[in-house]
Amino acid sequence: MNIEKDSQTISAEDFAALGSNSLVYVREVDVDQIQQEMLEIAPEQSLGEQLQLADEQRFFAIHLADGTRVAVLTSRDAAFTAARQHNMSPVSVH
Repeated sequence: MNIEKDSQTISAEDFAALGSNSLVYVREVDVDQIQQEMLEIAPEQSLGEQLQLADEQRFFAIHLADGTRVAVLTSRDAAFTAARQHNMSPVSVH
């Protein structure tokens, strides 16, 4: 797929990479997902069992434009602030 504007063409891959150095997205992450990932990262340490997260606890992840998760914080405001402090432009994803 190519996007054409003013007689110039940009590939879909190049279009997807636009802003990839500074644009990040923030979305809520389930407690169960965090616990499962902790177990996958260090199963021998049982970090997921030791962490004891409450079901009502909310987490917000910061992702790069390519989907790579770079941080998890306990509030949406903290996630946006952290992104901005690192010269990134956060957007919300539902």
